[in-house]
Amino acid sequence: RKISTLLMLFCAFVCTAWAAPTDFPVMSEGENIKWYTLSNTRSTSGKYLYWTEGGVKDSNERTAASFFYFTGTAEECYIHNYSTELLFSGDGAWTDAGVACKLSVSPSETGFMIGFNGTFLNERNYDNGFTIWGDINDAGSIFVAEEITDFSAVIDVPAAKEAAIAELTNLATVSTIYPAATTAIAAVNAVPADDKSLAGLNAAVEAVNKIVADYKAAAYQALSGKYFTINTLGRAQYGYMKASGSSVVGTETAVSPANIWQFEYNDGAVSVFNPYTGLYLGTPGGNSSNVPLTADKAKYDLVVFANASNADAKIKLTCDGKSVHMAGNGTLVRWDNGGASEWAVIEVADFSAIIDAYKTATISTLDQWATLSVVFDAALIASSKESVNAVNTNSFETFAAIDAKLKDVTDKVAQKYFTFRNSDTNNSARTDAYLAANSSTGKGCGTKSFDYSAIWRLKSAGGTSFYLYNELN
Repeated sequence: RKISTLLMLFCAFVCTAWAAPTDFPVMSEGENIKWYTLSNTRSTSGKYLYWTEGGVKDSNERTAASFFYFTGTAEECYIHNYSTELLFSGDGAWTDAGVACKLSVSPSETGFMIGFNGTFLNERNYDNGFTIWGDINDAGSIFVAEEITDFSAVIDVPAAKEAAIAELTNLATVSTIYPAATTAIAAVNAVPADDKSLAGLNAAVEAVNKIVADYKAAAYQALSGKYFTINTLGRAQYGYMKASGSSVVGTETAVSPANIWQFEYNDGAVSVFNPYTGLYLGTPGGNSSNVPLTADKAKYDLVVFANASNADAKIKLTCDGKSVHMAGNGTLVRWDNGGASEWAVIEVADFSAIIDAYKTATISTLDQWATLSVVFDAALIASSKESVNAVNTNSFETFAAIDAKLKDVTDKVAQKYFTFRNSDTNNSARTDAYLAANSSTGKGCGTKSFDYSAIWRLKSAGGTSFYLYNELN
């Protein structure tokens, strides 16, 4: 019976001695995370520990970097940091795996020490920094953990709401792209912020950010099917973006279908599409390099500037954070040097003026072709002019209908064969000299001996242009 009593007393002593002190932080398990600040009672430079890339320091102010939680046991404890989402590694850094430490009762029995292999985390000469491995003969810095349940000091929901409303208000000033923001602003104001826990405040901020993202996504999707001109008012001579081959050039006026653009919603951003060429504004290359037109869809953001230099041109086109700019020579380039072009994006709902200008230019071209009766079919040109004059529709498809009349003429020309003879009859060396193809060099040359190498065809290069095609090569 005495032996039993002694065993019970010994067990009670041991169990009491090894019980976790009440000032140790509670270990977190799973999603049940308990956040703490750590105060160094030996500090003269600051109160709260916080993570920094240079290691662990302390400060009198709490930030997100000074929030920690603990997992494991007091004997084998891992320290997690809120800012890094990593674990203390014992070498001044924070890693995915971390290094286990031991929480020990301080000699004063107030607070605890953080130990590593018999040494302790210690403040370094009281200079707002810590040695990663303390002096083995030093008892180590003494820490007190304070549980944090109100994170509103570092996660400012009212500030997030204010910033979101300012952004929504600014976006709505560009009415051709972004609709009125009244509903979105009301939704931001309605986001609850009563839950001061980390999860509650983060959820509130995420809800606010989602409202802004959803508003922008809805605005981008609403652009589908609409047509726009894109004009920078800073370049009077090269203001409008115009598709030209595989590049974009500036032009003074928007009197061509090549000046008209569309925006296609593309996973939170837009792709800038030229429906006349069927190509997209490509990804910017190096600084000052031309921005190409390609078949690939690059993702662009239409960034609105509240303090733009011109109220009518408030958009900056950016791709991967890189702005596009109309250079002084009228080419579209990537610009990293500041002062990138601000663009006015104006919806085109009425095509009649551009169609009239396009019809006039097309008829002028047909009239020029009519003077070359040896090349062009006069009856077909007359018929095409009549058809172009008769066009009275007002849609983007009208441009394709006009182009089809030019194509009728160029297709007819493509069926013919031609010779090209020098017209300088006063120069005997050139008289009766024909343009021929040299099969060995693959180049054109002059020849006075006419043969099949001097027979050419005209193939359309699109629009009013032609390629000279020699079947010899």
